[in-house]
Amino acid sequence: LGNAIIKAELMLCETMLGRDERNFHVWNYRNWIVNSIKGPENDTVLKELKFLDQKLEQNFSNFSALHFKSKNLVSKYSLLVQKNADKKFENIEDMETLK
Repeated sequence: LGNAIIKAELMLCETMLGRDERNFHVWNYRNWIVNSIKGPENDTVLKELKFLDQKLEQNFSNFSALHFKSKNLVSKYSLLVQKNADKKFENIEDMETLK
């Protein structure tokens, strides 16, 4: 998928989840989009983590968001951590970003 298409589809998912935050069809589609991105894309993973944290702050009992974060984003996150494991971190904020 091209970057423009990915951004547009993620925005569509965000709009739909704004209307119904527990719509598992949209969460599954969002999962498919994120997982269609090849390799551990640092920017994508961090944006998804931020998006999920916002959703969980809005409603901590949103189990759809929690499931997406705990099950579906784990593989991307672990690839990101492995990719950056051998880098030197100049400050603690860099390390916290990867956690």
